[in-house]
Amino acid sequence: MVDLLGRKGKFKEALEFIKTMPYDPDAAIWGALINGCKIHQNVEICEHVAYHLCRLEPQAAVSYVEMANMYASAGKWDGVSKVRALMKCNKVKKFPGQSLIQVDGKNHIFGVEERCHPEGSRIYEVLDVLAFQMKKHGTSYLFKDLPEHEIYLQDFLAA
Repeated sequence: MVDLLGRKGKFKEALEFIKTMPYDPDAAIWGALINGCKIHQNVEICEHVAYHLCRLEPQAAVSYVEMANMYASAGKWDGVSKVRALMKCNKVKKFPGQSLIQVDGKNHIFGVEERCHPEGSRIYEVLDVLAFQMKKHGTSYLFKDLPEHEIYLQDFLAA
């Protein structure tokens, strides 16, 4: 219910629902509301939600990262700096994302920007070819701070 209210931008109703629940809200409840904050770019409610998430799970990077991303999308760079300083002070670390694929019954795990896979050079050669082909067929989006093959791969996946 909190997620639905948040997605509709009905933050007052969502907060009232949380307040009147017969049990204390956990991180899943607050996390559901933070998604609505992102959709509607509501920094004020996001700050309130992030406060509760950090109180419940002080070592979980997700609430800090969500708040920093919210500040960044609103152009509030001082807020981003404060969140990063708070993470450092609380010794909270964000670990890079990973992807897992299974080929011929063998699991292959890839980390973000990881280049040490035994077939890494071959993988990036294929990605470069794919990026070139996608560019040739009219992709046009630019993603800041991403290598070219990732830019066109994201564009392709978004289509």
